[in-house]
Amino acid sequence: MLTNIVPLALAAALGFGPAATALNDTGTIASVNTGSDTVTLTDGITFAFDDEDCVDRLSAFKPGDAVAISYDHVGTSLEGGAISPVNATYLGDQLSEYPNHGLDNLD
Repeated sequence: MLTNIVPLALAAALGFGPAATALNDTGTIASVNTGSDTVTLTDGITFAFDDEDCVDRLSAFKPGDAVAISYDHVGTSLEGGAISPVNATYLGDQLSEYPNHGLDNLD
């Protein structure tokens, strides 16, 4: 019996297990509600934030922003632990359409 308790106590003390793992999601913001401290992505998923650092930063985000969110499942809710912008690289047009921005103008 004692041999079963020791590994479980050690795992709990070190923080192993499902509760110790944060999940991550990326997406585009559909709406930010600073009154309820929530962010909804365009795929319909809503994340609630209660960490003061995150809540203070929510007003910096707006619909259309690409973000990465770290979160945990808390009951039936998704509790955001961190939110940050995702920087995108523009790959749309050819460099020849923008002669002053091409690699041949580095000298």
